[in-house]
Amino acid sequence: MTLDIVIVSYNARADLERCLHSLHVSPPDTPHRIIVVDNASADGSSDAVRRGWPDVQVIDLPQNAG
Repeated sequence: MTLDIVIVSYNARADLERCLHSLHVSPPDTPHRIIVVDNASADGSSDAVRRGWPDVQVIDLPQNAG
């Protein structure tokens, strides 16, 4: 069994980076994967995730889907 951690984000780069840092410092005991769904952020969130956490899957949406 694998735990999927899905983080939905829109222009919240600083919060997203803190969240990912926390998950990497204290990961769940269960095997897991982290997925970030970015709602067309204009603050560089997707690029920051790709640079800082290459093991995190990023899904870029073309618009803010809520």
